[in-house]
Amino acid sequence: MENNNDFLSELGMKIKVAKVVKRTSTAKICKFTGLNKSTILQIENGQKNFHILTIKSIAESLGMDIKEFL
Repeated sequence: MENNNDFLSELGMKIKVAKVVKRTSTAKICKFTGLNKSTILQIENGQKNFHILTIKSIAESLGMDIKEFL
């Protein structure tokens, strides 16, 4: 079983990869989700624990299903 820090880092990396694949920016995710840039970057770097609905919103901003991040 992985620890929480590994989980957060892996999830953050999936978000980073999805941003590249979907050719979107942090600014666009911020606009869609209402989150600030600092929060998005902390999530991407595995430095922030977050509410599951935050990840759902990020997934939707990328045109993806939350299941693709879990």
